[in-house]
Amino acid sequence: MRGDSNGFRVQIETLERKVAGLRLSRRVLMNLVITQEREKQVRVRRLQEENKRLKEANRRYVKTLWAKNRRIHYLEEMVRSLLNRDQEISPAK
Repeated sequence: MRGDSNGFRVQIETLERKVAGLRLSRRVLMNLVITQEREKQVRVRRLQEENKRLKEANRRYVKTLWAKNRRIHYLEEMVRSLLNRDQEISPAK
């Protein structure tokens, strides 16, 4: 009977050590998960800011292209108008 209780006591102590180890492992894993989540939030925030900056830069670029395109069309019309006027003024040969 004494042998059985000593055996049980040894098993209990072994299991208690394993439980303590598992608790420690769980804490370590939870800390890793929390750290990873924080890093993910930082990356997401940084990417969102970069996306916003790129959209703004793209908007400015499109606005500039649109203005240059309007200017090109205006100048083309001026050239056509001048060419037509010159053709009307110069005598036909």
